[in-house]
Amino acid sequence: MKLSTKLASGSGLFGTLADESDRVTTLEVLGLPSAAQVQVSPLVRGASPAIHPRTNVQTSPSVVATITYASRAAALASVETFSTFYGDKYHLAIQQDATVLYYPNASLLSYTPTFSGLTVRHQMQWTAQALQTTEP
Repeated sequence: MKLSTKLASGSGLFGTLADESDRVTTLEVLGLPSAAQVQVSPLVRGASPAIHPRTNVQTSPSVVATITYASRAAALASVETFSTFYGDKYHLAIQQDATVLYYPNASLLSYTPTFSGLTVRHQMQWTAQALQTTEP
């Protein structure tokens, strides 16, 4: 599995954030929940409200990248790399073989690093627009 990002405001290529093929990284997808926006309008003298489904969908991918580094200094420095995702919008790509899930305009909600020797567990919670299978 591979996790890639690119700035939503740019037109560049996706850059790899974590890739299991390097044999020192493990990726876990904790959840890919999504929620649709629904408009509920009360009707005058109506027994039930009018319910209108809207196409606005928000997703909240949660991903953990567990990476083993060559030194404790490199492990500690990795926190800065992952922390730089605050404040900008990114397109996320989660890829397994030929299957790629894209999450456009994602913002990092929370990031929690957990240290164990030379290994760091980078837990990231994002919020994004609706999942798509074509590159944004």
